[in-house]
Amino acid sequence: MSGCRPADDGRTRLRRLGQAHALAQTGDGAFYVTSAAYLVGLGWSPVRVGILLALCWGAGALLSRRVGRLADRHGLVATSAATLGCCAAGLLGLALDGEPAIVAGAFLVYAGGQSAWGGLRAALVQAAADPAAAVTERARLQSIGNGAVAVGAAVGGLALGLGEIGALRVVVAGDALLYLVTSLLVARGIRISAPAPTASADRPVAGESGRATMPQLVATVAASALYLYMPMLSVALPLMITNASGVPRWTISACFLANTLGVMAMQRRAAIRVATAERTRHALLTGAALLATSSVLLWTTLLGHRLAPALIALGLGAGIVTQVLGEVRFAVGAWDLGYRLAPTSGAAAWQATYGAAVPIARSAGPAVLAPLAGFELGWIVPAGLFLAGGIAMATVVAPGSVRRPGSARDVRPAGPRR
Repeated sequence: MSGCRPADDGRTRLRRLGQAHALAQTGDGAFYVTSAAYLVGLGWSPVRVGILLALCWGAGALLSRRVGRLADRHGLVATSAATLGCCAAGLLGLALDGEPAIVAGAFLVYAGGQSAWGGLRAALVQAAADPAAAVTERARLQSIGNGAVAVGAAVGGLALGLGEIGALRVVVAGDALLYLVTSLLVARGIRISAPAPTASADRPVAGESGRATMPQLVATVAASALYLYMPMLSVALPLMITNASGVPRWTISACFLANTLGVMAMQRRAAIRVATAERTRHALLTGAALLATSSVLLWTTLLGHRLAPALIALGLGAGIVTQVLGEVRFAVGAWDLGYRLAPTSGAAAWQATYGAAVPIARSAGPAVLAPLAGFELGWIVPAGLFLAGGIAMATVVAPGSVRRPGSARDVRPAGPRR
């Protein structure tokens, strides 16, 4: 016996990637709900918490491309596992020490790893899935992730209900443990070998260190604008509900739940419809228009003239439904565009760069949207950014473009393991 194990097929890799994503997102769901309260419990003021989050997510966006380049150079699976390990280490540092410098450094490590993991996950899908199924697989992961976040958020809510810093610390430590398990699952369960060297040390692989092309740059910047729907839900909407008269606080949780369930129900179906460049362009434009419409509905319902409770409920429900429709349409269009713009080599670096649009939105979003949450016409800014971003992304969809598969060197079966 040679000791060789049979190579994984793409379906096996994707199934294990889904399991890893579910574990990480369960922990993150709990962490997202409790992180601000935990930092405040450690003695941080809300303003300092906001500054910390903005700086760390911004740094994570800057680090993402460098991590992607490491994946292209040293192997996608190994880099992904190490990145997830960094997330675990950062969370463990948060759980074990309350010193401000340690907390800031630990959160920076977590945010950097989490930001890079989004792009690496996209590259893993590109390497494992048939190009025609890549967007559908991304949608499947999104649905899995949303369900896991909902479970984690419920656990985090229980910890918040206890009102003890110790309970919140357990949540953070639990997230660290889940990331550690996820790292091991990726390292041991997904067998994609490191790329074979194809260039000398002083001449990197094409696309690995080159600058982004203009279409890639436009797509990344425009996607950052559209991903502002995330802080719109997590920052602006809770602030508006808190400030609105006659709207109960539990409405915030109801809106999050409606968003989660809506995306889970609709994301995969929306992905199936995006198969051509023209449909990608249409998904981006309609997604942007729907997100803009949702911002109008939410702002005018909560901050407009005093409305009857029934009308507030109707307007809020319409705003959330429209937001979900816009989110799923934009998501499939953005994923498809990312695979169409992917280079023939250096795919991980590109996906990490493109994925940095999410931490950019997380970093800038609170500063952009929080001040607007008290003004009836505040919807003008997010609506304008959504429309401009959608139009910009649609313009870079080349009519004859195709989804790029992962390069053969990224999916070659791993060698003997003893």
